[in-house]
Amino acid sequence: ENFNRPYLATNIIEFWQRWHMSLGRWVTRYIYMPVVRNTGHIFLPIIIAWLFVGFWHQASVNYLIWGLCHGLALALTQFFKRHKSKKDKQAILASLKVKESKNQSQKEVLMIQNLTLNAAIYLGFHVSIQLKRTAILLFVSVASTFALSPSLTAGLAYLQLLVGV
Repeated sequence: ENFNRPYLATNIIEFWQRWHMSLGRWVTRYIYMPVVRNTGHIFLPIIIAWLFVGFWHQASVNYLIWGLCHGLALALTQFFKRHKSKKDKQAILASLKVKESKNQSQKEVLMIQNLTLNAAIYLGFHVSIQLKRTAILLFVSVASTFALSPSLTAGLAYLQLLVGV
């Protein structure tokens, strides 16, 4: 099984984890991880790996731009995902203000805070699943149509028509 219902993904990371999984594993193992080990960076290797994936699809400017767009989208999603979860946890914990009563131990208070925090994070990530799926489908469709255009000029003309410029 090489595809696991990618159009049900709610972010670009999940989409690519579900789409062409053997290619994803190969790129991760032989391009992304060696670059991470050699540079110590996390985000730049994502972009490098996706430039390779674009070139692998076809040695054209359109597919290199396609790879760059997907690499940037993946790197930005990973960046915001890492920072959002830290900020969410801090904000939620600050808003909870669960105080210890005479009958509650500190352990019970922490347990209540943790359960509430997990519930809030779960709900926050699942509120607009359909909107997230639609955004991913739109991004992937537009990027793919651009990549499949016969030339860079045709791809740019397609994007201009799409946005009405």
